[in-house]
Amino acid sequence: TRVMLIAPGARLREMMAKLGLILQSGCHLIIFPEGTRTPNGEIHEFKKTFALLAEATETPIVPVLITGAYEAFPVGTKKPLRSPVSVRFLPPVRPETGQARELAGQVESALRSALSEN
Repeated sequence: TRVMLIAPGARLREMMAKLGLILQSGCHLIIFPEGTRTPNGEIHEFKKTFALLAEATETPIVPVLITGAYEAFPVGTKKPLRSPVSVRFLPPVRPETGQARELAGQVESALRSALSEN
């Protein structure tokens, strides 16, 4: 596996070009749309960069609901704690041209809905 960390001040165009090449080569990406770990365990505002990338590369997004991660690795801790974490894959969301903002909203809504079912 390869990990590519993206600094908050990274050049957006350069980052998008690199990520687009990765997707076009057939590899998969994991992007956390909030941009950082939650400070309180709640879902926070999604950045729309992931939706722009999906739209530009015509790549479906598979929303993944991760529960228990905040309890297992809260902000400020140096090591994860022993705590259960579950991962649930939701149905793919397919991008449409010119709809990045709506796509980000669809993904966020799907995750919030799945979270309320837990």
